[in-house]
Amino acid sequence: MASVSQEITDEQLMARVQQGHQVAFSALYDRYANRVYGMALQKLTNPAEAEDITHDVFISVWQRSSTFQPARGALGSWLLTVAHNRIVDALRSRRRAGEAQEALSRDPDAVSGVAFEDTAGIAEQNEEAQRVRLALETLPDDQREVINLSYYEGYSQSEISQRLQVPLGTVKSRMRLAMSKLRSDLRPSGGN
Repeated sequence: MASVSQEITDEQLMARVQQGHQVAFSALYDRYANRVYGMALQKLTNPAEAEDITHDVFISVWQRSSTFQPARGALGSWLLTVAHNRIVDALRSRRRAGEAQEALSRDPDAVSGVAFEDTAGIAEQNEEAQRVRLALETLPDDQREVINLSYYEGYSQSEISQRLQVPLGTVKSRMRLAMSKLRSDLRPSGGN
């Protein structure tokens, strides 16, 4: 299916997904996951949250594939609309947590401990996002460029190769080196 997935259209692929073909769903995921993740990461600036959104979007696509109607628009647009809606929900949740934190600062008895825990979690996520941004800045320019194109802009490695006019193997090598360095830089410190 890997080579076939490159040859069939989005509509043909989605028709197979609608029939319950798991291999077609995997090909659909391979085709669009980076774009969904990149969009979520750009808006939310939190890798874990962006991964959750990506996961949720594709679960929704699998469960509700019958709602896709090719006559109403392109598959990519539909997927990104589903992702956009999930991102907006996540941002609203953040806002509510921020409002709860503000209310807590005015009146500690006004907000339950659960809201405070949510706010603390958001602060932790923001701190993690800052760590990721700082780690990205330490990468050599060529490695940072392939990471940005892949994870933030949603390009496949083949597309990056064409865009940068470098061999695919070079893109893969840069990606592997960058990911290795990021894993090392972002490894939790302490006795874990």
